Amino acid sequence: MAVQDRTGNKYEQLLAHSIQALGYEKDAESGLNYLHPSKRPKEVVIDGTYIQPDLVVKNSRTVEAVIYVTHWSKSRNCAFKYWRTWEEQAQQRVVLEESFISINSIFEALPEGTEAQIFTKTDQLPIDTKRDGEWPIAFRGWYPGTTYALIESFDVTIAFPVGYQPVKEVVNYAIGQHDEITTKLLKTSLSAEVKPWLDGQWCILKEIKSLIGGLVNFENLQNTESRYRIGLLHVYLFYRLFSKLVAKDVSLEKFVKTLAENAKFESDLTKLTKKEPFSFLTEEQSDYFFDLLASIYVRSGKNPIMFCEIKDIELRGKTLTKIEFNKDLRLCLKDLGEHLDQDGFVNAMISAFNRYDKLNGVEDALLDLANPELVKKKEQFVRNKFEPLLKNPNKIAELLEQFASVESDDRVEIAPDSQNWILEMLIYLTKLNPAEDIYVRLTSEFEKSGHSVWNHAPYSDYAKILPIALQGIDLCAHWKPNSKKITLTEPEYKTLVWKAIANSICNAFEERENNFEESALIIKRYQEVKARRIISSDLNGFEILIEHFLGDICYLSFVDDSDEAKEALKARIRPTWQTEVTKSLWNVPALETWLEGVSKNGEWLIKVQSAQDGNEGHKTKELAGRSRAMQLEWNSGKDALDRKAWSFKRIEIPKTALVLDGDWSSLKKKNLYEAGWDWVGDVSQLSELRTLIKKSD
Repeated sequence: MAVQDRTGNKYEQLLAHSIQALGYEKDAESGLNYLHPSKRPKEVVIDGTYIQPDLVVKNSRTVEAVIYVTHWSKSRNCAFKYWRTWEEQAQQRVVLEESFISINSIFEALPEGTEAQIFTKTDQLPIDTKRDGEWPIAFRGWYPGTTYALIESFDVTIAFPVGYQPVKEVVNYAIGQHDEITTKLLKTSLSAEVKPWLDGQWCILKEIKSLIGGLVNFENLQNTESRYRIGLLHVYLFYRLFSKLVAKDVSLEKFVKTLAENAKFESDLTKLTKKEPFSFLTEEQSDYFFDLLASIYVRSGKNPIMFCEIKDIELRGKTLTKIEFNKDLRLCLKDLGEHLDQDGFVNAMISAFNRYDKLNGVEDALLDLANPELVKKKEQFVRNKFEPLLKNPNKIAELLEQFASVESDDRVEIAPDSQNWILEMLIYLTKLNPAEDIYVRLTSEFEKSGHSVWNHAPYSDYAKILPIALQGIDLCAHWKPNSKKITLTEPEYKTLVWKAIANSICNAFEERENNFEESALIIKRYQEVKARRIISSDLNGFEILIEHFLGDICYLSFVDDSDEAKEALKARIRPTWQTEVTKSLWNVPALETWLEGVSKNGEWLIKVQSAQDGNEGHKTKELAGRSRAMQLEWNSGKDALDRKAWSFKRIEIPKTALVLDGDWSSLKKKNLYEAGWDWVGDVSQLSELRTLIKKSD
């Protein structure tokens, strides 16, 4: 058996076998050779870049081609993946002297049962007959505009169909085995020409990197470790839930100060509950409150994190109860403690908390968490109404549509929540996974009616139907008036949606032969989701600091809604050259970059970015790619389809500042500077940014 390179996935392995079949030897020093490097290297194999390539094809030491291996399944955030892949190419083009062929291999992109194909321009894509025959098809998992940008941005695109059988077989390939179709496609791709009309942008990006490198002292860059976004959501949940339990106004400043003073690695819970305001809790409330916090997963997955951990320690014949808050909360409390005495800071927190209170579902979630008996009533109501009917999808659909209204008598009698707790509880009752069991069935169930889900779903994204239904939002609220593609009335559409959801639930429940979930586990999951919904939502903790430091000299999208601010904030929407290409070719503008702020003097644009759990690397690639593309102006020539007439020049834009939250190494910051960001820093450096903005007046 061939020795498999465990650092690569099946897609990369499939391509690697074909590269070998074309006569390239892995890791050789001379002749035709290729690299399939580890994804966790001590150093990146292409000097001067920050991203480990998937496959590098060489002739001796000269790079002939770089192969990018791509797969994506979520249309709504496919732009993230685009920028990561394009940024990788941009880095390599900037540092490599030789010209190389960029080959973007996109898996799961074409319909199942079709042939893998090569595309070098969007004109070669089949026409999408489902969309009035006006546009080329979109790859599966990609929006149309992003699909078109993918093809136009790389020399060659190889698109593979869903369920391509050799991908499943590659792990059993012996030495010398390969997929002949893939090998033929790669051979054709490796003999393709580099697109000369794209060369102009690489020259400009080299100049930008060189210019920034002369202005920034990279040796002084420091690693960042902060948790304002996620940490302050912890504080919000903690504070609001505490206030609900004690049923009185509690000083936020006193609450945070007491926590900050007692948020060590381990704290004595008994001593904490004797200090104001925690002394307001009765013993019974205290036990419930901290036990509830200790049961909440603030992050789930392979490395789950709890809100806090409580444990008893025997010491000198006495039992001490210790509480350990998670790292995100501890880091945030430490930073908050350093800012509490600054003028206006607490008011900025209160203002942000009050804005957040108005968002749908927050009050509902807090009431659920503070009233366990209410959650028990909800669970029992859903069990009694729906459990006997799971073999009758038509009846389930009728009930779901009836209870979707917050004015439904039965629903109001239990709880008139704005969010659809009935649908949520039903999903937990049936032990279903929305992504695996409902989303995958929803489109086909809907389109059995002969109507297109694409034309009716919010933002033309079927994946948004279920979240919007769960949030209790009007299913037609996002319809464009007078759309010619809408073939249903609002009542007809809503009935059809609930029927599709009901059929998906009933069919999945039957296929999985599930038993119903236990009541205690449903209640536990429901409370965890309510808490996590608060912690993972739109209250952006470090935006509060940005508002505090910059709010008087910048218009900020998350604060300002005056007419003057709205007009100024139009400048924060930055098209890229990819936006202009897809708009000119197919009237489908894509890949704009939205920033969060504009200085009142018009000299600075402010981008706010939080990342955590190791996603800082992905975000660095995306942000670097966006920065490079924002600074390139595309000239189409007389005819946009005549690609040989394309040219690029550097476009003048305001200075750009990037404020970061999370764990960002100095190396990632260096990558961002080289990509053209004028200022990169964290919340502790906002005074420095404020000075720069004021100096530009």
